[in-house]
Amino acid sequence: MAYYCISSRVGAENKLIPHLQKEFERTFEDADDVEIVFPYKLIRERHGKVYVETKKPLLPGYILLRTEQELGYYARDIHQNPYCFGLVRNRVDNTFRMFGNDIAYAEWVYTYDGLIKPSKVTLELGSVVRVVSGPLVDCCGEVAKVDKRSKKIGITMDIIGAKRLVWLPVDILEVPVADKDVKRVFEK
Repeated sequence: MAYYCISSRVGAENKLIPHLQKEFERTFEDADDVEIVFPYKLIRERHGKVYVETKKPLLPGYILLRTEQELGYYARDIHQNPYCFGLVRNRVDNTFRMFGNDIAYAEWVYTYDGLIKPSKVTLELGSVVRVVSGPLVDCCGEVAKVDKRSKKIGITMDIIGAKRLVWLPVDILEVPVADKDVKRVFEK
């Protein structure tokens, strides 16, 4: 399976997808050979005193493709679509196929069908949290920051070999009894 990325005008990704689907119907016998995803993330936003889940683009201006076909031959045809800047080249061999960590990221996005939902965490002693649902399930990290107003915590996690600060919406399932200070933060 090969993965590709198309660069498009920000905000016009959903307008480009039908054009790409028509292009692939003309080009390939089976248009289902190419899976097109514009990834979104669900986030909680505060509107007044109410929290509302909204869909925001995960990668504004980029559309992911998964296929068995070689799309490099059709780069000019793809580029001629409205709102499209073309296939993104990789830096290693100057081809259009993704490689390495990019493939791992694309596979992760496709695992969730392009819709990344909020993760749920469990607090543990020593301010270490474990994610119990969502795309980061079973990942552990240390609580680095707390945003009480938006009900999010910043967790330092090892992602693809690097320490990164990940902001997660807090949906507490279990709170250790001995860690009363942490419990008090999220009860409000």
